[in-house]
Amino acid sequence: MSEASAMDKKSHVALRLRLASRHDAFLTEPHIQVTKNGENILCQAGDKVNVMSCATGQVLHALEAKDDPIYTMELSPSEDVLVTSHTSGLLRLWDWKKNEVQRVWKSLHSGPIPVLCFDETTTLVASGGVDGTIKVWDTVRQYCTHNLKGSVGVISAIEFHQSNNEIFIYASGDDSVVRCWNLSSSDIVQELRGHFSKVTSISINKSQHQLLTCSRDKVLMLWDLRDGTLVRTVPTYEVMESAVLVPPGVSVAGIKGGSAALAITGGERGVLRIWNLATSECVYMQEEASGSHSSVICQLRQSEMSKTLTVLNHEHNILMYDLVSMELKRQYVGFSDEILDVVFCGDGETHIAVATNSSIIKIYDVSTFDCQLVKGHADTVLSLSVSASNKNLFASSSKDNTIRLWYLDTFQKALCLAVGPGHTASVTSVCWSQLTTGFVVSGAEDKCVKMWDVPASVLGWLKKPAPAPKPATLHCRRTEIAHDKDVNSVAVSPNDRLVATASQDKTARLYSADGLALAGVLRGHRRGVWSVAFSPVDQIVATASADGTVRLWSIADFSCVKTFEGHDSSVLRVAFLCRGMQLLTCSADGLLKLWSVKANECVQTCSEHEAKVWALAVRGDERCLVSGGADSSLLVWRDVSEEEAKVDAEAAALRATQEQALSNLVQQRQWLRALKLAIKLKRPFRCLQILKELRRESGSADHLTGILKQLRDDQLDDLLHFVVEWNTNSKHCHEAQLVVNLLLRLLPPEAWRRLPSFRSLLEGLLPYTERHLERISRLQQSITFLDYTAACMKVTSRSSGSAPPTDYPDEDLFMDAVKSSTVATKDEGETSVKAEADTMEEGVLEVEKKSESSEDSGLETEEPVKVRRSAKSKKRPLKKGNKKVSKKRKA
Repeated sequence: MSEASAMDKKSHVALRLRLASRHDAFLTEPHIQVTKNGENILCQAGDKVNVMSCATGQVLHALEAKDDPIYTMELSPSEDVLVTSHTSGLLRLWDWKKNEVQRVWKSLHSGPIPVLCFDETTTLVASGGVDGTIKVWDTVRQYCTHNLKGSVGVISAIEFHQSNNEIFIYASGDDSVVRCWNLSSSDIVQELRGHFSKVTSISINKSQHQLLTCSRDKVLMLWDLRDGTLVRTVPTYEVMESAVLVPPGVSVAGIKGGSAALAITGGERGVLRIWNLATSECVYMQEEASGSHSSVICQLRQSEMSKTLTVLNHEHNILMYDLVSMELKRQYVGFSDEILDVVFCGDGETHIAVATNSSIIKIYDVSTFDCQLVKGHADTVLSLSVSASNKNLFASSSKDNTIRLWYLDTFQKALCLAVGPGHTASVTSVCWSQLTTGFVVSGAEDKCVKMWDVPASVLGWLKKPAPAPKPATLHCRRTEIAHDKDVNSVAVSPNDRLVATASQDKTARLYSADGLALAGVLRGHRRGVWSVAFSPVDQIVATASADGTVRLWSIADFSCVKTFEGHDSSVLRVAFLCRGMQLLTCSADGLLKLWSVKANECVQTCSEHEAKVWALAVRGDERCLVSGGADSSLLVWRDVSEEEAKVDAEAAALRATQEQALSNLVQQRQWLRALKLAIKLKRPFRCLQILKELRRESGSADHLTGILKQLRDDQLDDLLHFVVEWNTNSKHCHEAQLVVNLLLRLLPPEAWRRLPSFRSLLEGLLPYTERHLERISRLQQSITFLDYTAACMKVTSRSSGSAPPTDYPDEDLFMDAVKSSTVATKDEGETSVKAEADTMEEGVLEVEKKSESSEDSGLETEEPVKVRRSAKSKKRPLKKGNKKVSKKRKA
């Protein structure tokens, strides 16, 4: 399907968003662990450890210790378990693959534990605390085996070493002395003195019996483990935080491994260097310009099986290098801070460029979230814009008062093509032209809007890409003081004829693109306007404001045609979707809202963000969206409108088929199958009709009893829910009570307790059952009055010699009968639910019999209310009649 046809189809189908994936901050502490095969990275973040997949860049699961922040962690050599130390003084042993805690115990240290280390067998784990002691724990038998003393201050590094069936521990504290303990005697057997600052790393070469230490005194020291003598001192002229020894025979960065020991170091320069420890020579150093990180390197992790070197720097970026070629394979950003803007870019829009609270632009692959860092600006990047005619071109604006134009090459590396200095304050917004790549518009805190011409040299290079050119200087075509306050947003119309601006002065303005001549002012918002956007098909402009509203404006007369209200805080971004038929907005309350322009209402609200949502990007086909905010989360949304429409159509077709099958079963008098299907389809009224037809056809409850016996527990539970609903209506209560009566006789108490919602069913049945019982009792009393009336009429006729004797010759006898029936009714109301149902059924039958017997006398008994009123109306004349009768008797 072509893009035009897809867009035409999209104009008739409203979007429906669903969260496809989210990428939160998974690393907040400068400490990681990497598996030997390089497939997983364990990242420390507050009170949890996130297990990340290197293939997808997503967090698989998290080892969470609620409300107990993690201080440090260590992965065992067998990679089966992970040990963590916490600020509460506890140590936890995790099965990190199953996300289970195996053991928890108190550390017995008098403070936090900054260092942990496993031995080769994963049986012993050593913990170094700030109290200067080292404790050795047996993870199998769960007790402390050694308490080693002798170090001064905070323990900064620990390493196990096994030689001649003896286990040694090397550790260093604040005194910069590396001490060696023999666990057999718990005595210090060696003291390696030479450093003058904190020792940050200890590495052991077991085959050559050598130990390498790096320190913040800018030197590496190589020691002989057999006698503890210093073999070599290598000055690095750099404060080092981590160093690893290269395994013998392994080639690194094209340097063939030989007998000479090689070491890789990282520190304050932010570059990797390789040292030949035999000659104290630096044989390899990354170029600072080509290095993707410039911050301090905190940690180095070597994976022997995958031959990768994992680097963690101070900005929480994880970089994975090929150990042989030292080429960057993958890069992940553990913590992005506040996300300010995001755009889709690259061929097929497979990448997103993200501006965070940093001078570095991050470019992510949407499928794997592999990241590249693009340096160029000197201060925080505030805004991004991609060219509509060439998705490989995007522009950026920054607090360094400049804008830059970038090109994403075939290797997905960003090249800076041009720089535009000229603003006198932070450039808050930038927008590329829509039809061509000829100009760029920018707005800044200096209240000015500038229009920049793209240099001809850049346009010529785009037609015939060659080696990366030197960044050109952009020429400013026109500058206009656009607003009275900061300019927050700029936009270019789809035909490149108009430029729209939004400002903190509560207005939006339209300018002609030819010379930035003012075309109109859009007034109406009560607070500053954060965003402005043109409709792709209509002469409409949308604005989003801090007053919580979104307004649509007519370009023809600059009047407000519609207002959308629903956000409780500032609306920060607005975008058109579905060829202008829908709006997507994001706000400071962390909500994304999807609006129908025609209906002027919100059709969907998404609340996945936990803070302000600053960034919003829509892919060209509108099938994918990305949002980002102050919670450092990037959320990828997918349009599922077509999938939901397809599912709804299939469900409707299936529902029609099942309804037809149900009608056929009823027509064929297959009551059991019909009842089961009606229960499955959740059709309570159809079930009621089936029961009425069944009762009318059979004339007795035996057939219904046989059907109820064949229902499963889940079907009975659903049927009883229908019964509760029927019981609320006096027209259908007879069938409901009949079903309850039969089930009370069929099912033992244990079967009732097995029903999933037995308690709620009982609570729904009892109140209305008691109400129906009271109604039947009142009906019985009314029938008794009718009997008495009929008896009195017969007494009157008998006195004249034409009627037989009656059962109620006296009024007193009648009142005694009424009282006795009332007392009996109250006694019956205090019985169980089964007795109530039986009583109701008997009452119904008695009502029917009485009504038949009263037809000869011409009395109406179909409606109880009318019967009760007639009985009351007859009561007074009866008393008068009694008096008259008594007078006649006296006479």
